[in-house]
Amino acid sequence: MLHDQRAKKLFSPPAMDTHVNGRGWTNTASDGTNAVLILHLEATNYYSLGYHQGKLLAPEIMATYERVMTGAEKFIPKAALKFLPLASERRQVVESILDHARLAMAPFVPPEDQEEMAGLAKVSPTPVTGGSRKTLCSSSASTPSPISAKPPAPP
Repeated sequence: MLHDQRAKKLFSPPAMDTHVNGRGWTNTASDGTNAVLILHLEATNYYSLGYHQGKLLAPEIMATYERVMTGAEKFIPKAALKFLPLASERRQVVESILDHARLAMAPFVPPEDQEEMAGLAKVSPTPVTGGSRKTLCSSSASTPSPISAKPPAPP
């Protein structure tokens, strides 16, 4: 533990920069049969990278979230299921377990990744854990979006 204020200031990580800047866009590469969504991001901080990613990939994020939660519910022991007849109860158990896992891993997640995830959570269409579980993070009408659906025009 650092007790000297000068050392603490020198060795403490900087505060998260939550100013949204930069831009993001997607395009698709296809060979006629298969298509790949390509995400382009430009920003000066990690929070903005996550923010743009969350805005552009909201449907994919929601679908992945639902698949993860549905898959995790299958790990609930059959003996426990009789005490959890409602789907909402099973979902609550899974969310609680994932919260515990997130808290256990948090000290080992690099600050850059935490910042990017915070930006993504800001505009995520899914209930996001961390801080206020069950809070629906949605796009704020007061937050301007510098995102375009198409790449910028060439110079």
